[in-house]
Amino acid sequence: MHDPAEPADVPPEPTDTGDYEDAFEAVTRVIGWYRERILKETRATEPAPDFWYD
Repeated sequence: MHDPAEPADVPPEPTDTGDYEDAFEAVTRVIGWYRERILKETRATEPAPDFWYD
């Protein structure tokens, strides 16, 4: 019988968090890269035509 304290639709907690931590670090780095680029562009006096590619 199903225990109401543990809903059936909730996946179990991962036992190995190494992949999660690697993914979290990669996403954090990408977000940081975008934040730098956006900050650089917002502080520029003129828009850079090659903003995303230089």
